[in-house]
Amino acid sequence: MTAQQDQLVAYLTSHSGLQSYALAFRGGVWPPPVPPTVDKLASEFLADAEFRALGLGGWLRTPDGQFIAQAVSQVIPQAYRPLFSLTVDALKLAASKQAEDGRRKAGEYALGVIVVAIVLAVAGRRG
Repeated sequence: MTAQQDQLVAYLTSHSGLQSYALAFRGGVWPPPVPPTVDKLASEFLADAEFRALGLGGWLRTPDGQFIAQAVSQVIPQAYRPLFSLTVDALKLAASKQAEDGRRKAGEYALGVIVVAIVLAVAGRRG
């Protein structure tokens, strides 16, 4: 596994909400909590500064499903297929949204640089 996968494993291991769902799947909680939707879990990940710090969704790249599935399998056995799939799908969605946000911010920055360059060029011609 890569260092980034190790960081993801550590993050998932400490994610209390995810651990409560895993406990329910093992039969440790009755009645079991209703698992979140992929969108809700992805939103929870994105709202967490620790997740955002992992940088899974860089503006140049987003890890593939196999990369994420390998890390998730270290925390949630594939035997718990519904929770495993939910977590993988939510992480892929969260990384994708993080990447989109990064690209949007990079685009805004580039646009700002272009505007400043135009203003400076126009000001230079007048001066």
